[in-house]
Amino acid sequence: MATQLDPLSLGLVLAVLGMGGTLLTLFVLSLIADLLKRLFPFAVPSPESQVPSQGAEGALGAQNSEPEAR
Repeated sequence: MATQLDPLSLGLVLAVLGMGGTLLTLFVLSLIADLLKRLFPFAVPSPESQVPSQGAEGALGAQNSEPEAR
């Protein structure tokens, strides 16, 4: 024998279950993200392996198609 819920009770039950399911899903996704961070750690590049800067006339300056004003 099934009992009927009034609309307010049904709405509150669905809202609570929906919020709980959302929080549970976010928690599981955060665990997966932590696992991926442990499996594939971010490697900080050493100063020796960095490319020296190109100065004021960097790569973007070389792409400028307008001629310089004289």
